[in-house]
Amino acid sequence: MFDHVLIALDGSEEARSAALLGLRVAGRLEARVTGISVIDVRVVEGPAVETLSPLWGEVTGRPFQPELMRLYRDRAEAALDDFCATAEKLGVGPIERYAEIGVAEDVILDRAGAADLLVMGRKGEHGGIGRRNLGATLWRVLHRAPCPVLVASETNRGEGADGRELEAADVPERPLLAWEPGAGSAAALDLALEYCRAVGAGLKIVHAGDESHDVHLEEMCALLADAGVTWESARLAEQPADAVAEARRRWEADCLFMGAFGRGRVRDFLFGSNTVEILERMPVPVFVCR
Repeated sequence: MFDHVLIALDGSEEARSAALLGLRVAGRLEARVTGISVIDVRVVEGPAVETLSPLWGEVTGRPFQPELMRLYRDRAEAALDDFCATAEKLGVGPIERYAEIGVAEDVILDRAGAADLLVMGRKGEHGGIGRRNLGATLWRVLHRAPCPVLVASETNRGEGADGRELEAADVPERPLLAWEPGAGSAAALDLALEYCRAVGAGLKIVHAGDESHDVHLEEMCALLADAGVTWESARLAEQPADAVAEARRRWEADCLFMGAFGRGRVRDFLFGSNTVEILERMPVPVFVCR
């Protein structure tokens, strides 16, 4: 189902977690893999460098940019080395690798145009800044991604490159789908069914709403008529994030499929996004479709 998996790296623990999950999924589905580490020009050449100039009096920070670039390139290559070593330990390969310079989300999205799945961590190396549990780069990518995005869970840990045992679970096999009317959920349903057929799993489906929303489940059931996958659904009269969290606990799901930003950007900005709230609360990997 996935022929080409792209995995974004930055040397952070979150990215290592995403890399391990992405490699396991790619290995199980026999997909080719590309690892990319982006040197963000906003960090190396942006105004943040100039803000340090008072430390040097009248001397600008610009002369130090080549050294900064070298340091960041070394870090990018080290992250890719670690990634390739982990892939070798898992028996996944061959691996393509790229260290590129640019605006992180733009470079990732450009590469994602040739991929069937993009894998990212929930936060990057600067993820501790701010109250959100999602990184800014991931947030921007999710709004524009040309392919499904697999967001790794924080618990999907593992190193592998330095000889320590890989700690992450194998490929998820108890998928849950968050259903609501819309193109994003329809795409997530199609992807979930493909995934279930590929790994030999059944599918659990949850929909949030009261009795008036049963018509939406009927629409979904029609789409599942000839799916060739065993499935079970439930409608929970709760808010979407609460319903998904309860369904995950009830069925012990180990991954989630969902559509992204189905209510529109303006509404999400004014009233909050179900996509973000669900992602922030899920302790399992999430496949996000637009």
